Amino acid sequence: LILKHEKGVLSEVINEVSKAKANILTINQNIPINGKASVNLSLDVSDIDPTIEEMLVNMKKIIGVSSARLIAIE
Repeated sequence: LILKHEKGVLSEVINEVSKAKANILTINQNIPINGKASVNLSLDVSDIDPTIEEMLVNMKKIIGVSSARLIAIE
């Protein structure tokens, strides 16, 4: 994820993950540069509903989310 450095953006993303019934395993956030920070989430998606693709679409709708994409899945 690429998030704007604004209060509440990461919280909204976490809420979206919770609504999708995914479990957060790790959150790694880099220091914001030019008002944006990269965030990597490791998720357990074994019980996810809706699909990962739909969750990403919903994340992209959050104000302050500049980019959301899947890097890998195991």
